[in-house]
Amino acid sequence: MKKTISFLLVLAMFMAVTTPASASASTDRLTVEKFQNHLEQVSKNDAKALEELEKFNRMSNIEKSKLIALLNDGELMNKVIKEASSDIINSPKEKSFHNGDIKITKTITSTLNGNQSYTKEISTYGLNLTSLTLTVYFKYDPSNSVVTETLSANNTHWNINPGLVITNEANDHFVNGTLAQAWGNYNFYVTASGGFFNYTVTLNIQCDNEDVSGWLES
Repeated sequence: MKKTISFLLVLAMFMAVTTPASASASTDRLTVEKFQNHLEQVSKNDAKALEELEKFNRMSNIEKSKLIALLNDGELMNKVIKEASSDIINSPKEKSFHNGDIKITKTITSTLNGNQSYTKEISTYGLNLTSLTLTVYFKYDPSNSVVTETLSANNTHWNINPGLVITNEANDHFVNGTLAQAWGNYNFYVTASGGFFNYTVTLNIQCDNEDVSGWLES
């Protein structure tokens, strides 16, 4: 009925870590040169970051300047995080902000083999910046279409925004009726010219071997 798993959280995509997983945030204003140098360093050990660097290099100078202006806007980043974490199960797969320049998307990864994932991701000008993913592993009885046991849960993140620090926190999993359910916490530390923000958000998954749903909340 509901398959919930990868929740690429996309909340904090705009103030990301100095490495794809985590890092210390800088209070200095970001520039085009600083952001490009950051991507070049991160992409040495991250294939996905390399793809984003190649996208960034293809952007016009005007697009690059607009991107950096958004990343330096603390109030806007605060709004994006709040919107991303005020989610519901049946919310749209994509939300847009700032005249479509910023997008928050969610993706479901279904394997039909006892694990499901829900991901939430933030992108700006086509550049993927931040994502959160929650996966739950379980045993499923196809004869009765029920989850009989949950085995584990895993919450991860990916981030190339140097103004944001994300840490993976506690998670848990359990059987809820006929479904597997799990949650995973994340801490977001956002620094930008508009101020400093600290958030704890929870990514949720609810699923069986056929259906998945998920949501993010603060």
